[in-house]
Amino acid sequence: MYPAGPLAILMGTMDVPEQHGQRLAELAAVTPCERDHACLSSVPEKLCKAKLGSDGRAVLCLDEDGWHCRYSVPIGQGLACTCLVRQYIAKHLTQTTT
Repeated sequence: MYPAGPLAILMGTMDVPEQHGQRLAELAAVTPCERDHACLSSVPEKLCKAKLGSDGRAVLCLDEDGWHCRYSVPIGQGLACTCLVRQYIAKHLTQTTT
């Protein structure tokens, strides 16, 4: 069963297989977030803009405010996202979110 809150909203609005929902719940539980895990809400604008890098492993942050996020790490002239929840979404639930 999914927890209440943003994850429950996500599960109700997206066709997400249960194993992904369980894994997102586990990741959210161990990933502190100033945005209260807004990326798990049903409002697309709240999802940080990111895309999976060409290597299929790195998640690149495309957010204008990315420099202010605790999970952004400078790489070259851009930012990598180290948020476990956002990485999981980028790798398993979307191809590109821009």
